[in-house]
This record gives sequence, C-alpha cells and structure tokens, in this order.
Amino acid sequence: MHENGPLNINNNNNSFFFPTHFTNAKKDYNPLKFYESNIQSNIEENIAFDTYTTKMDQLAHLKISSSSGSDDNERNNNNKPTTTSTTTKDITNNNRTNKYKNYNNNNNNNNNNNNNNNNNNNNNNNNNNNNNNNNNNNNNNNNNNRFNNKNNYNNNNNRNNNNNNNNNKVNIKEWKIDKVIEWLEKNEFSQYIEKFKEEQIDGHTLLEIGKMVQSDKVFERLGFIHLGPKMNFQRKLKELIASSQPPPQQQQQHNPIQKRYQNQHQNQHQNQSSHNKHFVDYNDAVYHINNKQDKDKRKKEEFESFKTAHEMENYLKKKIVQADSDEDIVELLNHQIINLKDIISRDFLQFSVIELLVKIYTHEKFQSVFEQFLNRLINELSCSRFFSSAHNFPTYIQGIGSLNQFKTSIDLMDLVSSKLNDIIRILPIEVFEIRFNELNSETDQSTLSNETLKIIDHIKGLIKVLKQKKQLSKNNIQQITQPIFNIEDISYKNLPIIPIREEIHSKSLPKLKPLKIGTYSSPEEYIDTQFNLLREDMIHPIREALSLVQNGSSSPYFYTDVIFKGFTKTQNSLSFLIEFKYRSKIKWEKFSKLLNGSLLVLSCDNFLSIFVATVEKRPDRGEVKQISISFYGEQENQIDLMYLFENSFSMIESPTYFESVKNVLSSLQRINSDDLPFQSYLLKCSGQEIIPKYFQEHPVVNLQNTFDNTERINIRTSEFPEELGTLDPSQVEAFEHCLKSELSLIQGPPGTGKSYIGVKLFEVIHRHLKENSNQNNPILVLCYTNHALDQFLDHIITNVTRNVIRVGSRSRDERMKDYNIRNFIRTEKRQFEFYRERDDVVAILKEYLDTFSNELSYEDFLRFAENSSEDNNNNNNNNNNDQEEDDNGGGIKCSNMNFNRWGQWIKSIKKKIKEDLSLLKIPKSSKPSINEIENEDDEDDEDLVETLLNERRFDYGNISGGNTSHDISEYDIQSIVTMTRLEKRDFKEVQDIFDIGENDRIYYYRYLLDRKIRHSLKTIQDYAKRYKVLSNTILDYENKAYIKALSSVRVVAATITGASRLKKVFDSINSKCVIIEEAAEVLEGHIVSVLPKTIEHLILIGDHEQLKPSCAVYQLAEKFQLNVSLFERIMKNGGAHRQLSIQRRMVPNISQFIHPIYPNLRNHPEVSQRFTIESKIKGIQKNVFFLEHTVPESSPTESTSKSNLFEADYVVGLADYLLKQEYQPKDMVILTPYTGQLLKIKNQIRNRKNDLLSKVQVRTVDQYQGEECNIVIISLVRSNERGDSGFVKIKNRINVAISRARNAMYIVGNSQLLSKANPIWENMFKILRDPSVDAIGPLLKLQCENHKDQITYITSGKDFANVPQGGCLLNCSTRLECGHQCSLACHIYDQDHINIKCTKPCEHVHEKCGHICKKTCSDECGLCEELIDRILPCGHKKKLACSIDPLEYKCQEPCKKSRKCGHKCELKCSEYCEKNNCVEKVNKQLPCGHNENKECYNTSTICNAKCKDILPCGDVCSVKCKDHPPTQFGTVRTHPPCSKKECTRELFCGHRCNSVHACSTGSCGECKKKCLNACTHSVCNRGCSKLCNPCRENCKRGCQHVGKCQNLCKEPCSIKNCDQRCTKLLPCKHQCIGLCGEKCVSICRKCNPDYLEPITRMKLREFDENDCFIELHKGHIFLVDNLDTFMNMKDDSGKIVHKKCPSCNMNISAREAPRYKDIINKTWNQIDLIKRKLMERVTKQESDMVVKAMGGAAGHWFLCENGHPFYIGECGGAMQVAKCIECKGNVGGNNHQLLPNNRHSDIDGSNNPLYKPFEQPPDLH
Repeated sequence: MHENGPLNINNNNNSFFFPTHFTNAKKDYNPLKFYESNIQSNIEENIAFDTYTTKMDQLAHLKISSSSGSDDNERNNNNKPTTTSTTTKDITNNNRTNKYKNYNNNNNNNNNNNNNNNNNNNNNNNNNNNNNNNNNNNNNNNNNNRFNNKNNYNNNNNRNNNNNNNNNKVNIKEWKIDKVIEWLEKNEFSQYIEKFKEEQIDGHTLLEIGKMVQSDKVFERLGFIHLGPKMNFQRKLKELIASSQPPPQQQQQHNPIQKRYQNQHQNQHQNQSSHNKHFVDYNDAVYHINNKQDKDKRKKEEFESFKTAHEMENYLKKKIVQADSDEDIVELLNHQIINLKDIISRDFLQFSVIELLVKIYTHEKFQSVFEQFLNRLINELSCSRFFSSAHNFPTYIQGIGSLNQFKTSIDLMDLVSSKLNDIIRILPIEVFEIRFNELNSETDQSTLSNETLKIIDHIKGLIKVLKQKKQLSKNNIQQITQPIFNIEDISYKNLPIIPIREEIHSKSLPKLKPLKIGTYSSPEEYIDTQFNLLREDMIHPIREALSLVQNGSSSPYFYTDVIFKGFTKTQNSLSFLIEFKYRSKIKWEKFSKLLNGSLLVLSCDNFLSIFVATVEKRPDRGEVKQISISFYGEQENQIDLMYLFENSFSMIESPTYFESVKNVLSSLQRINSDDLPFQSYLLKCSGQEIIPKYFQEHPVVNLQNTFDNTERINIRTSEFPEELGTLDPSQVEAFEHCLKSELSLIQGPPGTGKSYIGVKLFEVIHRHLKENSNQNNPILVLCYTNHALDQFLDHIITNVTRNVIRVGSRSRDERMKDYNIRNFIRTEKRQFEFYRERDDVVAILKEYLDTFSNELSYEDFLRFAENSSEDNNNNNNNNNNDQEEDDNGGGIKCSNMNFNRWGQWIKSIKKKIKEDLSLLKIPKSSKPSINEIENEDDEDDEDLVETLLNERRFDYGNISGGNTSHDISEYDIQSIVTMTRLEKRDFKEVQDIFDIGENDRIYYYRYLLDRKIRHSLKTIQDYAKRYKVLSNTILDYENKAYIKALSSVRVVAATITGASRLKKVFDSINSKCVIIEEAAEVLEGHIVSVLPKTIEHLILIGDHEQLKPSCAVYQLAEKFQLNVSLFERIMKNGGAHRQLSIQRRMVPNISQFIHPIYPNLRNHPEVSQRFTIESKIKGIQKNVFFLEHTVPESSPTESTSKSNLFEADYVVGLADYLLKQEYQPKDMVILTPYTGQLLKIKNQIRNRKNDLLSKVQVRTVDQYQGEECNIVIISLVRSNERGDSGFVKIKNRINVAISRARNAMYIVGNSQLLSKANPIWENMFKILRDPSVDAIGPLLKLQCENHKDQITYITSGKDFANVPQGGCLLNCSTRLECGHQCSLACHIYDQDHINIKCTKPCEHVHEKCGHICKKTCSDECGLCEELIDRILPCGHKKKLACSIDPLEYKCQEPCKKSRKCGHKCELKCSEYCEKNNCVEKVNKQLPCGHNENKECYNTSTICNAKCKDILPCGDVCSVKCKDHPPTQFGTVRTHPPCSKKECTRELFCGHRCNSVHACSTGSCGECKKKCLNACTHSVCNRGCSKLCNPCRENCKRGCQHVGKCQNLCKEPCSIKNCDQRCTKLLPCKHQCIGLCGEKCVSICRKCNPDYLEPITRMKLREFDENDCFIELHKGHIFLVDNLDTFMNMKDDSGKIVHKKCPSCNMNISAREAPRYKDIINKTWNQIDLIKRKLMERVTKQESDMVVKAMGGAAGHWFLCENGHPFYIGECGGAMQVAKCIECKGNVGGNNHQLLPNNRHSDIDGSNNPLYKPFEQPPDLH
C-alpha cells in the first residue's frame, strides 16, 4: 500500500486533514476536484483491495511492559520481559557497559554502535530515562535516515534504510524504547515522544499495536486524538512492519470491485462488528482514492496533445460518425474528456473545428440519459476558451452563412444556457442576432419553403428567449429588487421550476392564460399556457398558507420551529434530518402530508429569503416529528450550513407531488416547437382521422387471432367488419376508429367495457407490430392509478403476452411482482465503480463525522490558530467570494506552544467550557406541548395514506446498491453547532495565548471552535455534493439499463407519474403506440410531457363525464379550466372520437339515473335478465332506496373534511344487516365523497368488533372510480341549513357514485339540499317518488324472509337492533336435533341449523353418581362436574368435582411444615418441601469479613461488595472482593493495583504527587514544588525535596503577660502560650475576641453572632463571653481550646504529617499560627531528617545502572533483612551465606534455599526470583 501522509489540503480555503496519495502535492490541492473530474474513468484493470489485518482481542488499556533484546532461547524459564536501565555512579567501567549493551542487542546487527563514543552508547540504550537530553544524543549515525514525506512518497518503502545494514530486514521486536523514539523522530511524530516514553513503548509493543484493530482508547493514551495524525501513524507503522517481513505469496487475482458489489446486491454483509467494518471500509476508501489519482495522473502524463487542426477534425468527425451509428456520444466523450479539453482550451480554433464541435453538441444523440455526463461536457465547454476567446465562437458566428449553421449555433447557446445560467452573460447573442438579421433581410421570404420558414421562426423565437434570459441575468447581477419583466411576461423556458420570493408574497394569482378549449396560435403559446398553469397549481398553496399565517389563522401546511439536526443517507442524496412542530399531534400512518417528493419552502426571516427543498424520507409510523429533506438544485451547494444549523425555520408545504410536477415542467421546457406531436389536433383542433404511419406502411391487419370468424383486412381499402367476436356495435365502431386514427378517443360510460376494448386493441396492435417491424417497438401502456394499471396488465398477461415490464411505483398486486423492472436490469461493469466510489464517500464522511465535536484539541489549536493568517492569504489570492469567511486568527503564534502548555491553558477554562456545554443542553420535557393536541382534521385513512405513499415509491432498481452499513443519522450536528452562538473574540493583538486573561480565554476558545466547526461543515457539504453527483450518475446508468431492458420487450407499462420521470428513457425505446387508460383523469400537460418523440399512434380511453383531473387550486380549475383534460378538450372541440353506448353493469332501475348524462346509453340484454333474477335483495323490499334525513353534518372548520355521524351509524348497520342475509363482504361496498366520513365509518366498524363486517370495503367515491360491486351503500354526508352541498353537487362525482352498483343501491342523504344542488339528483328523486316506485323516504322497510308479514321500519342506525339476527323479533320456531326449540330470534342464516348450538341446560343424569349434567345441551356431558366436599389425604377439606379421585388430587393449600434448615416451607401442600432451594433471605458473614444478605441455599463465598480497604497509595480500593486475585494455593486475597489513572498520593512534605503516572505504576519521585515552610520572618524558597534552611532570626513571640521569647525562631520558645484575651479594638469599635500576642480575629462576636465555629458547629452568640478564638486563614476562626487540642493530637497511623486547617485542609504554618510554632517546627525537623536519610541512599537511576551492568536474566536481585539489595549470580539460587556490605547482616542461603529473613527484590523489574525451588502444594483435604 502507498504511504499516505496527512497533507494539509486547501479546499475552498478550508484546509482539512485527508490521508491521500499524492506526489509533489500542491498547497491548494483539492481531493474533491479529483472526484468531479474523473467520474468517467473505465474499470479496465483489476484493483487490489488493501485490507487491514483485524484482531478482535484489542487491548482495552495500554498497560504495556518493555521487552529486552535477549534471545527467546535464553529465557525458557522466564517469559517475562525485562526492563533496561540507565547508568549508575558505582559503574565506571565503560567497556563493561559496552559489553552489556552488545549483549542485549546481539540480534540487531548494529555493528556501527561499537564505534560510538561511550556517552552515546549509554544514552542510546536508555529506555526508562525521562531526561530530555537523550533525544539529542540518539542521532549520531541516523541523521541521514530522515526522509521527507512529500519528496520521497512513492519510494518510501525502498528508502526506509538502516545505516547499520541496508540489506537486512528490520527486527522491530528487539527495538528498545530509544529506537522507537528514533523512528518517531524520523517520521515527524516528535510531539508524541513523551507519551511513548510514559507508556514504555518498545519494539515488541509497537508490533502489538500494529496488529490490533483501531482502538480509540489505545491511540488516545498515545496522544493521537484526531483522525489525520492517527491514520498517518497507522500507515507509517504498517509500512514499517511490512519492511520487517518477507513479502506474502502472490494470490490469484480476481476482479475485486465487481465481486464485492455483486455480493452486496445478493447477500447480506458478513456478521461482524460495524466498528471494525467501518474501519476497513474507511481504509479501503482511502486506498481507492489514492489508486485512482495515480491512474488518472498516468493517463494525463501519457496523453499527447493534438498537434494540428487536421488531427482535431479527424477526431471530431469520428465522434460524429459514432453518434450517427446510434452510439451514446455523451458517454464516449465523457470517457475521453481529456481529448475534448485539449481542443476547447485553445485560444485560436479553426472555423471547421468549431463547426464540428457545434454539430456534436447539437447532435440528436447528445440528448443522452447520462444527465451528469452531459452536464459535465457542457460545463467544460462553458469554462473553456470556446466562448470566452473572441477568436473562437464569437468569430465563428460572424462567419456563418447557412440556415443550418444558424440553427445549430442558436441551439448550442440555448442548450448551454439551459444548464448554466451564468454562461448567458458571455454568449454572443447580440452578434448572432446582427449576423442573422443581415442575411435574413437579404432573403426573399416568399420563395422559402414552409420547412425553412419554421426554422427561421425557431431561430427568432430562441433569440428572443436568450435575450430575455440575458437581461434577467443582468438584473440579478445588479441586485435589483423588482425585475424588469413581470413574472407573466417571462418565457416559460426562462422561468425557474421552483417558486421565487416575490411570487409567494403576492396577494393574488398572476396574470395567467386560461387553458383554451379552442385553438392555439403556436406551439409556444400552447406549452406556455400548460407550463404556467401547472406551475401556479404548485405555487399558489404556498402563497395561500403564508397569507393565512400572516393574518393570524392556521394552515394545515404550515410547520414551525424547524431545526436542522444532522444528516441522513437516502437513495439520491445526503439529506438533512430536521425536527419541527405542528399544530397537532402527528400519527404518520394517518398523516397524508409531508409525503416523499413534496415541495417545501423554508425561511427563518418571515420568508424574506427562502430555501426550497423536497421531502426525501419520512417515518412510516409513530409520532416523532422528524423527516429527511434535500434542497432543490444547486441550493445545497450554496447554502452556508452553519446558517442552517444555527437558526430555527418556518416551513410551508405544497400539497402537489413536486417530483412529478418537476419532471413534467422540465419536460415541457425541453420540448421544441418541432418536437410537439399531433400539432394539428392539439393546436388546430383538427377533426381529421389519419391512419397511423405504421398502419399506412403495413395496412394489412390480422384480426383472426383476436376475434373468431374474422379475416385479414386492408385497413386502407377494405371495409371494416360489422361484427368482431362479442363486441357490440358501438365497440366495433370504436375499434375501427382507433385503428384508423393516429389520435383516437374512446369515451366509455360506466359499465360499457372500455377497458375490455382497450385490451383487444392492444392485442391487435401488438401482433401487427410484431409481424411487420424489423425492430422491436414496445407499446407504451399508461394509466392514472396503479390499480387500473395492474388490472389492464393482468388482462394482457393472461390473454395476450407475458413479454411485459412494469415500471414506476411498486405494485401491491403480487401477480405483477415477476414483471417488475428490477427483474430485468443488470448493473454495468462501469457502474460498479460509482457504487464503490459512493461507498467511499460515505465511509470517509462517517470517519470525519466521528471526529466532529464541540471540543477543541491541541491539533485543532495548531491548525486553526497558526494557519488562520495563511488561510486568509490563500483566500485573498484565490479571490473566491464563496469561500468560508475566515477571520484572521490574530497574532497568535504556535511556535512556543506544546501539548503541556496547551493542557495548562485548557485547564484554566475547563470549568467555563463545561458551563458552555451545560447551558446549551435543552432539557426534554415529558409534558406534551400546548399545541400537541389530537386533531382528527389532520388525520386521514390509513389505506389512503399507504396508497399515496406507494404512488410515490419509485422502484429505482439497483440505485440503492452498494454498502448500506454506514448510518450517519446518529450524529447530532445541531447540538455541536449550537456552541458557536456564544460570544467569541479573535484577539488579533495577542501573540501568546497565555497573554489572554483567564476570564477572556473562553472567548478565544469559542472563536477557534467556531472556525473548526465552520471548516468541518464546509467539508461535509463538499462530500454531500459529491454523494449526490455519484447517486445521479448511478441513476443515469439505471436509465441506460432501463432503455436496454425496455427496448427488448413488447409491452412497457407505467403510471403517468412514473412515466414523467422516464421521459428520456421512453424517447429512446422506439415506441410508436401509446395507450392511455383513465385518460380523462390526467391533466393535459402531463400527457403531452410523457409522449415519446417516436410516437405515431395515441389512443386515449376514458370518460370525461366521470372524474376530472384533480387540481390543488380550485380557482385554477374554475377560472382557468386547468381541470379540463386533453380528452375532454378534444371532445368539446368536436375532435374525432367514439362513444360506447351499451352498458353491461347496472340493472335498468339503476342505470336510468345516469340517462341525463348519457342520453344514448342502452342496457345490454343480459342486464335485463339479471334484473329479473338478482335484483331482489334478501331482507329488503326494494333494491334501490334513498333514505332521507335532516340530521346536520359535523365539521369544525370550513377547510376540514365533512362527516355525518348519523349516516355513518346507519350505513354500517345496513351493511351488518345484509351480512346476516348471507351476503358476503365482497358483495358490497360503502362509498362516501368525504375522507372525514370514511374515517367515521371505519371507526364505527371497529367499534362493533365484527370480523365479517371489518372485511367490507369502505372507500371514497374518487377511490372507487373504475370499480363495481353488486350492492353499493352511499353516505352523501352533506346536510346543513346553508344549502352548501360541496362535492355532491359536482356532476362528475355524482355520476361515479350512482353508477358503481350492479344489482342494488342504497343512498343516505338530505334530499332537500341535494335537489337544489344538481338536476341529476332532482331527476333521481322524481323517479323514486313515483308511486309505482316509492323508493325514497325517511324510513327503510325491512321484510323478514321467514315471516313475510313482519315488516321492520328503519329510521336510524339504532333501529337495526330490532332485527338482531337479520330476520325479525319473533323467536325461531325450528326444533333442533336435541328436541329443544332454537333459542335465537328469527334468523336468515343457517336455516338448516347445522352450526347453531342449543344453549339450554342439559338434562342428562350421570349413571355412576346420579347427578344431573351441568353443561349446556349442545356440549358433550363428559365426566360429572358436580362439586362435593372431600377430605384429602393431607387432612385438608376441598370441594372437588364428583369425578375427581381425592387420592389423585394434589392439594393446593400452602404448606405449613418447616424445612431442614428451619425455615418455613413456601411450597404447596402437595409438593416435597426440599424440592426447591430455600430462598429465605439470611445474613451471612463471608471469609473476607463482609456480611451479605443472600438466599439460605446460597453457600457461595464470593463477595460482591466493594473492598473499601485503604491501599498503600492511600486511596480506597474500589474493586469488588470477588475480583481480588487469590495467592497460589491459598484463599488470601491481595489487592489489585489502584485504578486511578493519575497518582494523587500525598507526599510526606504535604504536597500531592506531581509525576505523570498511574497510581498503581511508577514511582512518585521527588517533589518538585516549592517548600511550604514559612515563619513570621520569611518563607523557605528552596525546592521541596531539598533541606530547609532554618530561620535564624530572633523569635517575635511574646506579650505583657508571659514576656518576650529569648530564643531564635528555629529553636523552641522560652515562654509559654498566653491565654489572656486581646484588649485591642476592631474597626467596628468592639473588643477583639482573639488572644493576647496573636493577630487579631477578623470577625466580631456582636457584629457576626451567627458565625459557625467549624469544630463545635456552634454560633458565636452561643459561646461564653470570655471564650477566646484564633484565626488560621482568612475567615477560618476556631475556639482556642479546640484548636489547642487538635494541634497536640498525634496521627494514629504514626506517619509524619503536617497539621491542616479543619476548614480548608491547607497546611498550617508558623506564619499563620505563631502560637503553634514549636509543634510545626518539630514536624519540619522530622521531615528534614527523612530528606537527609534519602539523600544518603543510592538514587533509583544509579541502582538501575548497576542492574543493567550486571546483565543476565531478571530475578537475580534480593534484599537483606534491612532492605539493602544484593545480587546472586549463576542460576539465581543461593548456595552460600555472606554479609551485607551495608548493615553486615546475613545474606544468601544454602542448597538454593534463601535465608528466611531475606526476600526477592523487584529492582530489575521482575516479579519472582529466577530460581524457583520445587514446593509441595499443601494438602487441600
């Protein structure tokens, strides 16, 4: 693997650490530019993935011992590594030291070390010396080995040489600490040397670190806090380890990229920890980036520029030939971008070269599905010298003369400006216009053909559009608030898809052109009208919601307190996770707003500035108000992320499906006037019927395979058959019309079989295209809803062909699963690279987010303080105004800063940092907000919500492939960014951070933190941008795969919404025929936008008299005719169409109600037959009835959905009654126009808890369009005194509602209101009120099927209780098989009483006992259940069933016996007392001395209590007793080491240990603080570890009562203590309460009576008047008697300790308390004695050097009885007795047995003696 150093890379003036491979890295190198310039690179070679060796047993804590250099064979008896030592003063023989050194390094081949001077030899082998000088003495022969990361990057592995032996592998395992330090220095890790010394990292330990998986704890202990240095260290270490090992055998090469991603698509990831997986993914990502950089660099170096214009021409001509050959020119050019850039970067291009470039960019095949590649090619052209150089395109414009050259040139400028708005400023539009007008004016227009005139008009139109766009661009530059053009004056080609600020603040609709029923003057007018109406339908709801809120009202589409929390990963982008508040609670499963793809407008300044976003993802269930959103277009690259996370926003939603509208509007903008199909029909409203082109070319049509008794006919010359199978005459006429008209319409009234004829048409056209076309021409089948599409496809698959693909949203029909597009597309080889690259982006981003925090590290300080000035210079040099604003970091210099100083600085503000963090934590309230109320108006039906969600779940095929393991939603960015809101300052005038006052340091800390966070967010934003580009590129490849798959099948099916996204795909599959079902429900603009360019035949099937297209804005439908479909417009214009006239659904007395709508509609004979057979509905006298009522509706507000509880109760009762007549749930449906009523009805059904009733369909009228059912029950809801009828006055909805029933229809509503709403209702009521019909009234007559004379009148839902079983209230008279009468009321179901059970008591007598059976008649008698008294064997009495034997019955009474342990048995009487363990809690004493309350049976001696013993260090042992390690062959437990990370022992001098070591390891060493000894004269100014100089001044003590002391201050006083009260007056004029001769007390008994004396806890006023006090430190006042007692007390432990103030625990000195001078001086004298004794002993360094000089294995050192060390050679076992050279005591022993009073010493780092005599273990029995 290449070496990857932490390069400080400048990205948009935001430097960040990025481990990357780059040779001769420039300062401003940006790794993201590498991404953007190389997304097209081919995967032509296998890339070896570099994976890190993982080791699951990571070190949890870095507590490592150093290993010596001795060979393993010499340490067979002791595997414990030894510790090397430094020199001692007793060893003066340097040769002996050299010998010892060479002994320990015999495997290092370090021959040159023998030539080093002695001092260096000693220093080079010093592992434990903490002296800083050893770093400077360790580089005599190693300076030449230093290498520079930047200059020696590629050859680093070869240059890692050793001056001792360049050809030998490095033996890292035998490295000492000094060698590790040397390696750190070479690799520029000097700042971590002290940490490595502290942790004693030698070569053996270094290898262990290299083997482990990334462990934050380990690296933090070593000082690697941040990502860059940490990863750099890991790479250097891995490289070092690789240099010390032989290269592994070459493995067989595969294609790892393709294999990796195929496995990811087919299988789940392996079961391993996500942390380890992420670590590997991150390093893979870095490797991939490095590898690709190398590859692209080589490609660039190998490229040879074009030398002549001729070479350029040949290259460009070849590309045009490839485009003409149907190759994707965009993809080809993108993969050869270096060639194109070489051409367009030149200042002088020849005319022919420019012309070829223009031809390529305007070629038909340049409109590729590769949108990202296309954008890149256009961007390269725009940024090159092609337009900006006056000698290129501007000169070319002045030289063109042909009309085709003018057209291609203007088309190029139009294309470029449509992709890049800013490029319009440099396009030579004016030059072009002048040139064009010159030549056009010279041409005689009358001689030109129509085709030529069209081209001229096309050019003129684009000139006007581009000039307008240029003017608008100038306005933006000048920042003019009011644009020159009104929004309605701007061409639709220049309008943005999304709303602008002025639009949403407008108080009214803009000046729009209504949709014309008649003709249009031009394609531009037609498209402009459609575009603006559709766009306004999306924008107006936003304007309306904003207006409501600003006027103090509420809007269901308004959301408040929107907070950006973090990021989420979706299929298309790295989106933002937001939280928000709403006017009511949200239950996502019932919330039909904030659906995927919805448009959002956000603002934090009352919508003076706005951001536009779309919903990417929302929860499926629950109530958490969180969604994921992404900003539209380029906004996300321009928004300051800090601005988002710092502010709270308001949000408005548009209810339209923006993703669909966006695709439609974009498609309309791309349609050229020549490309608009069927212009004679769409614009001129032609009524001609022209045979489709493909039928003209092959007019013979085969009808034989579709209809029986038919022949082939010539559609142009033959007469069409009068009969076609079972088709009725109107269907035959419609069939002929569709085959002979290129734009054909079939109007199918309800039940006329329009879907059936659609399938038959498809079958004939499908076979005709299959037989007569050399290439495949798929038929495009489109429907408005998924349900209709699935039904249509089901007929095709069942009867015609299975060669079908369904695209778009996911079908809920399981039968369609096999035909989903996902089963037909395959991922290209090149596509795998983008999947991997996107995974790399996420892996790197996740690693980056892991280090993103609101804390500032030392590395952060060095980066953002020292580099700030440099960053500013870069900003100024780059002149990039979009860069992050980077204030000068001031004059702060980092050269004098180190880690320890930084730690001290941070420590001084640590408390304030914590306060900052605590202030920003917002506590979560458990109480709901005031606005958190349940509001039914904001809830919708769950099925409806699921349907809406499903319509928007587009099946993206494999776009979601790749590594999905990285979740980034867990990172709370907002809480981190919140820190930047606090006050901050840059302190430009300060050069050293210690010069900043402590109170002001927090402000500079916040300033640096702000810079860090801003920089981090900018980097995240760059990665998010890259993720989106890659996702879109993957989606482009998906579209290419779509084209390949769809071009190979015969049928392509989609919803209109799905088709809008695939317009470019449909343009490329050569589809000639499009069949649109439900065409009358689709907006005209939507249909026009999805028609492919290759279309020759459009068949529209629908009925404009039923549901119309839906609009979000009622005004646009009423005033601007937006809800008039293309289908209806052609019909109203008298366009060619056919109406089906025979219906097969409704029985005659139902179909008569729609005759006013369809006067020519007739009934098929089979309907009349069915009327006589099936129209009689069981239990009801009539099959049609209208139940009248005047119960008012309920609706809280005008805007909410209406409901009527009376009607809901009624229709549910009627449905339940019909089910009791033995009808099935599938036989009926309940319809209502309102969603609110639908919810009420469903709620009524749930309350009844009837499984059969719950299966009855309940739908809205709109949802049930195209469906039918035998029995239809309708609730019309509306009933009010205002006469407001709402939906039920709309003819189309009335038509749908009353035409769904086949055999019966029951309607509940207010007839008085409805008769005024629409003539259709009035006609219906007139028919129903006819005496011969009599089917309307306030009561419904139910007739019992069993008792025909029993009539039940139903006026409300409660009346259905009078027919409980569906019959009448009479009892059923049927005799059951048992002889009893049926106990039910009259019922219709189960007339044979097969399933009805008798409920009367059983009369059977049991033979054995004579008791009567207690069960019901229908139950089996079984055993006797009569309860009788029984005496059990245990003596208890119990009532048992007669059939139960007392001897077999187990008594359930509580047991009263006692267990063997004496405790009461808690089991049942019948159970054995010792069956279970006794669980009675008893107090037991454990061997450790602790008492524990545990179960009686528990005999375990394991103690779970904490030890709490005092350790030798003085800390309390916090480890549980059970975790103490036992000694060998015993149960005595020893304490584990102290767990404190930092030693806090109190030294004998009174200070705390200031050495940096864990409490359980290392030695405290000397105290380096200043001595605390002080008297009334002076303070000892010496170091604490040195002897004090006693004060030689005369003692100042004395008073009038005891006289004056005559001795020196250091000597005991010659006088006694005075106990008289002080006579001085305090400033308050009261007498002092102190002692005579002592300093006065600062408080007064009278002025401060409530002062609490610390020892007695008594207030001053509670003491006697004569009690005296003494003051130690300021404000710490004690009763003299108490303090005298305290000072004379001796320490119980016998230690020499300073007396400390009982209040503040500070040492008491003779300066503060002269009264106790003798006691304090005595303590200091004792401490001086200790210091003298210590000074007489050999230092630790000296003893270590002695050990080192003696050499050999560890375990040779021992201590005599007085603690003096001595050494035993050879095997380490004692063989003789000698004398200690210091105390003359006996040392040694005989026969390898040590004297009893001698013991082992750990002076050499060993834990046990080297020689271990055999010991017989004790007898454990």
